Amino acid sequence: MTRDALTGTRIRIDGSGPIAIACALLLLRQGFRPGEIAFTPPSAPPPDWLVNRALATSHGSWLTLGRIVALPSAAPIRKVEVRIPGHVGVMRLAAQEMGLPALGHVVQYGKLVAALTRAAADAGLGATPPDPDATEVIIEARGDPGEDGRVRSFAQSALLTEVVASGLSRDCALEWFSTGGPIALLPHVEPGRFSLVWCAAPDDAARRLELAPDAFAAELAETLAGTGGLARGCAVPALKLAAARSVVALERKARRSVVVGNVVAIGNAAQSLHPVGAQGLNLGLRDAQVLAQCLGDARSAGRPLITALVPYLRARRLDRGAVLAATDLLAGAFGIPALQPLQSLALTALGLAPGLRRAVTRAFLFGLR
Repeated sequence: MTRDALTGTRIRIDGSGPIAIACALLLLRQGFRPGEIAFTPPSAPPPDWLVNRALATSHGSWLTLGRIVALPSAAPIRKVEVRIPGHVGVMRLAAQEMGLPALGHVVQYGKLVAALTRAAADAGLGATPPDPDATEVIIEARGDPGEDGRVRSFAQSALLTEVVASGLSRDCALEWFSTGGPIALLPHVEPGRFSLVWCAAPDDAARRLELAPDAFAAELAETLAGTGGLARGCAVPALKLAAARSVVALERKARRSVVVGNVVAIGNAAQSLHPVGAQGLNLGLRDAQVLAQCLGDARSAGRPLITALVPYLRARRLDRGAVLAATDLLAGAFGIPALQPLQSLALTALGLAPGLRRAVTRAFLFGLR
């Protein structure tokens, strides 16, 4: 009988999405054996509506993924521009200023899950059934925070699709803060193509879902230009719809108790965020990385694994709280038209303060500890 079989499964991971698989692979790097981890890999490819969804990973997340998988094809983000439609204020971030090859990468959900699933299979994960008598810690990485989650409704839905945009740098991510909600264009691996996330009131998102392609592109261009935007030199690129559209309702949920007994929630099971700032996957990966480190430390010290959960909570408190607060603020702060001139000045001021700008950028790329 193998040593794994004698030991039993010390950790059970509930979930088969990218955060769950990444957590299992990160545990292996901490010295856990496959036989100590009960994990069920995805049983089928993602559904069509999800497989092409764009995921914006920060540079810190890309480094983490590069340690556990053969990285799939992705579009680098080397520059970020943030604007308010109809106003001249702009904040620009650049990887070169940070001394990095990229600020992040945009990868399709299906490609990331496929890479993670292959890595898990190659490592021998997923072949061990759970052992209730030996399981010390249960990691919830499935679904949303559920009934325990603090809910904030943004009265917004996100319309997701892809567009062809002429004249834009293929390694630049753009975000506009319109009164209806944030709008983002993210680089795509295919030149000239961008993933669009258009947040707006649910009725507006539903109406745009049914517009003819040309009418949709025209309304998007008009929204990005804003009142007087073209006259002020803030022209937007020529746009063309390039993929099917889907709409997702937006609300923020955050679990009040991330740890209950020997159960710990990470990723979307702990918090689901508004997509502004693209922090959901990145926050979940940092959850998985820190939890694996804390569990590895307990294992190395010969302590019960449950003792890792208190230091885990302590280590994640600042980063989790800051990201929740920041995304909540960004999701709603730009919805008052009368304040937009001041907000435009604030964007410009932040863009002209290199020390503060680099500090904010580093927080988004690597989190707060």
